[in-house]
Amino acid sequence: MKITDLLTKESIDLNVKASNKKDVIEQAVELMEKNGNINNKQEYLRLVMKREEEGSTGVGEGIAIPHGKGGVISEPGLVAMVIPDGVDFDALDGKPVKLLFLIAAPNSKDNLHLEVLSRLSALLMNEKFRNKLLNAKSKDEFLKTIDEADEQRINEETTNNVNNNLNENNKLKNDENKSFIEAIDAGIKKEVSISCSSSTATCSICGKNKRQGRCEHISGKKYKGKIACTVLSDISDAYEFSFVAVPAQREAGVTKAFEITKESNMEDIINTLKGMSEETSVSKSQIDSLLDYVDTLEDDAELGRQYKKSLTEEVVRLCAVSMPEMDIKTFTSVAEVMTAKELMSFKDAFLKKSREKSVKLQIKTDDDKTSNTVNQFKL
Repeated sequence: MKITDLLTKESIDLNVKASNKKDVIEQAVELMEKNGNINNKQEYLRLVMKREEEGSTGVGEGIAIPHGKGGVISEPGLVAMVIPDGVDFDALDGKPVKLLFLIAAPNSKDNLHLEVLSRLSALLMNEKFRNKLLNAKSKDEFLKTIDEADEQRINEETTNNVNNNLNENNKLKNDENKSFIEAIDAGIKKEVSISCSSSTATCSICGKNKRQGRCEHISGKKYKGKIACTVLSDISDAYEFSFVAVPAQREAGVTKAFEITKESNMEDIINTLKGMSEETSVSKSQIDSLLDYVDTLEDDAELGRQYKKSLTEEVVRLCAVSMPEMDIKTFTSVAEVMTAKELMSFKDAFLKKSREKSVKLQIKTDDDKTSNTVNQFKL
């Protein structure tokens, strides 16, 4: 949740005049009530003042962040005030408060007021940010200043979390865990068991919530062709994840996946697929890449078929020239089932035989010419 999700123009006052701490808090509570966040103004004021008795929320540097949490708050809310002349707020540094944020949080487990308080405190530590708020000329400018700073901080936190996760992941990939990781990759370590917390645990046969009592159906048994099991819904927390020899749920295990990158060649991808188990999962983009590759292979295969057909015809022709005594019909049947490599071997052999036959014919022709010449001289 962003800070501006709780702060509206109606809950901002850029020119507040107050005589003391109680006066400025009462004005802030008045704004909170007008904004529809509380249903009992006096009770909420009491909660805020009780918190101030425990210790001033004037945190210093001219900032105060009073807050109250209770059942009188209908919706979480935030009020912002600029007090140009300042007001004594018993601040920690003794300086008058010029910037006040009042937080209202309903009774809930999420401690929303602490989250908002933390976010505000972090932003208000920046002097440049504080000065922009103090000098804002309009409520729109005030809101925009907070929104931009909050957005920037969220982005920074997200980046830091990603980097931290990467660092933690790299820490796991060490020599000590190398053999374990290899076992997972190889599919040796596969079966798993988990422990988690869920709001409901429903029988798949009768629909009874087992959190409220047992039913007669036994998990694993079939009832009218349907296997009984417990369906966990609204998972709230995961406690433990372990590799086991025999999981309670037989199909529970590691599902491998891989990512096709631009740097990956298809040979590597195919080798990866060959090494994976039947539980392998791929994304649509990965499937599309594989289908594109298959289309390319089909085109190449068609060219190969055309080349082999042409090569077969040429080998049969050369056979007819080199070995006229050969039954061409029979040889054609044999050639059609040869591999391209075998056809190339026969082609080379027939070409060699044709060249040798041509040379012999040439020599014989030359000898005949010489003989005739001699005979002519003899005559």
